[in-house]
Amino acid sequence: MKHFAALICFVMAGCAMQKPLSIPAPTQKAEALPTPTTPLRQITGLVGTVPANTPEVLDLYTRSFDLHVFETEYNGSDPYIRKWNKDVIVGIENTIPKWRDAVVRRAMDLLSSITGLVIQYPDAESKDLKYWRVHHKTNVWIYVEPNKNKDICSGIRRKYEDGTIKTAKIFISRSYSAQGNFETCVIEELSQLLGPGNDTDVVESSAWRPLVKWSKKAYERLTYHDAIILRTLYDFRIKPGMPRAQALPIARRIIGELLAELNP
Repeated sequence: MKHFAALICFVMAGCAMQKPLSIPAPTQKAEALPTPTTPLRQITGLVGTVPANTPEVLDLYTRSFDLHVFETEYNGSDPYIRKWNKDVIVGIENTIPKWRDAVVRRAMDLLSSITGLVIQYPDAESKDLKYWRVHHKTNVWIYVEPNKNKDICSGIRRKYEDGTIKTAKIFISRSYSAQGNFETCVIEELSQLLGPGNDTDVVESSAWRPLVKWSKKAYERLTYHDAIILRTLYDFRIKPGMPRAQALPIARRIIGELLAELNP
């Protein structure tokens, strides 16, 4: 029987500091899905400039991969690869306006293009929505306005003992439910719940930076840097449960390939 690993909270706002948890090591490695084939230059929706293909950028992005993937915001290091290796089925717990439905769908399409994951989402007005919830085993839930008295935009995920991610939840309070903030929250939380869960300021051009207020974020959409980190994580050579020391040299090689691809 599979067991859940520690519950990790990736906090953009509103989640209190907690005592670091003991994060158990995976007991085995799972298989990874095939490497995505869509060139990053062909993916629409990324912002910022294309990074140069230089040794300095390679060093910086390798360091960024290390900090985003193997560190957590409140629980220290988690020195093992955590990623999905199955379809991601997204559901929203309560009824939302059509524009929010469209925001979630755009974020899913972008992340699917980057990672190669099959990310499904039933139409919010579909008569089959209840069927989806029961039979398609929704594994990512978005809760809008779960607590109207707090500023919350955060996510949690549960993991199998082989390094794969089993389920995830996103909580968005009223203060983040306006159109601009909602989209920023959804794209950041969904993307980080796929694996790179830590915020860091090591790279300027990233949506995954630890800033206090959304209005101060320099990048409110995923950048080429963010796409490179995600594409590297979802390369077939990076296996769920792989330890940091084994994964980082492989990640560096993949990042170098992606920088070369972006700078033909």
